[in-house]
Amino acid sequence: MELVLGDIGPIVLVDAFSRGMLLCEEALKYSDCIHVVTNKNMPDIFLRTIDNNKFSKIYYFDELGFDELISNLKRDSPSAIIAGSEFGVHLADSLSEELRLPSNGKKLSIARRNKNEMANEIYRHGIPVPFKSCVSSESIALEWFKNNSSNPVVVKPVDSAGSDNVFICNNEDDLVLAFNNVIGSVNLMLSSNSSVLLQEYLEGDEYVVNTVSCNGDHWITDIWLYTKKVVDGGRKIYDYQVLVDSKKQNIKPIINYVTSILDALNIKYGASHTELMLTSEGPKIIEIGARLSGDSHPFLLKKATENETVEMVLKSYLDKESLNLIEKNYNKNGSLFIVDLLVLGDGVLNKEKIFTFFKTLVSFYDVRFRVDDRELLEKTIDLSSSPGSVFLYGENERDLYNDYLLIREFEKECYKV
Repeated sequence: MELVLGDIGPIVLVDAFSRGMLLCEEALKYSDCIHVVTNKNMPDIFLRTIDNNKFSKIYYFDELGFDELISNLKRDSPSAIIAGSEFGVHLADSLSEELRLPSNGKKLSIARRNKNEMANEIYRHGIPVPFKSCVSSESIALEWFKNNSSNPVVVKPVDSAGSDNVFICNNEDDLVLAFNNVIGSVNLMLSSNSSVLLQEYLEGDEYVVNTVSCNGDHWITDIWLYTKKVVDGGRKIYDYQVLVDSKKQNIKPIINYVTSILDALNIKYGASHTELMLTSEGPKIIEIGARLSGDSHPFLLKKATENETVEMVLKSYLDKESLNLIEKNYNKNGSLFIVDLLVLGDGVLNKEKIFTFFKTLVSFYDVRFRVDDRELLEKTIDLSSSPGSVFLYGENERDLYNDYLLIREFEKECYKV
């Protein structure tokens, strides 16, 4: 039976920053929406993405504590508790389990965020993962590098996101520099890096697989082939991504690999975002997030895949009957690129200038900025320092690639003061 507004209790979102507000918009079609914020003092870059007027109530976990928050939520009688971003995964797992709502459970919650524990748990199930080590001293990092490295090594935080402090190291000097950049620094998840992950450098094609799960069944909503650039200091940054056809034969091993990881990490409900490398030995995970993709554009994805991804996430908690009517693997309609904007040096964002240029592109559909108009820009070194993403859509993939090249040429001058 189709759910209608008022049939169910409120829907709780935990840390619904940025794309998490898409979940709020969809949740309001079913019921009131309550926001749980883990940290009232989150940086403004996250808080300004929230429209507090959309929520019937807002609870601050750092002020209330777990027990009082649970007491309040019991009185609210919510129908679902959903992580609105990477920040909210742990707390959403704990709250939903405590209130006996559809939940991924807290037993493996750390393994869904901590990249070292993630790899350990996946490997425990017999699933291939990259060779790695988690270290907290420079001397141990160097020893591991000397004893185990025949190729470049990736150095990165154990718990972060968006290519934050990810380095590719070809020698001992690179490793020392990268290690000391990461250790003790504050990552994008606002925690201090007390350890560093060393990982074999994976050669191959990088893919992102976005999924929705319901009671242990998995739907593939969209799959992307990533292209990245290596910039000064051995950092890898996002360049552009291309939507691929989920029905192609070479994609089947990727889908099988991802669904096995979802099962290993006990991801039974909601959205997931898996990054992996298709190596000569088969797929190997880079990381997984038990939340909606940060690049989610539901209206455009519906044109390209026939699926409403955000709606599917809500249905995974509330309405499996209608979710079962949707095919497990999407049908690809047309071509879709996401191009991350790159700043080559210090500059200023001029939205009017950029919009004027984008409208001349054959395949331009939309642009999402991460910064305000006239805001000062620094050279792009990771996802958080990219000023935005451009969405290109059309029937001919060659048109999209040509527009991508025009964007990169335009960027050589467009941010200059």
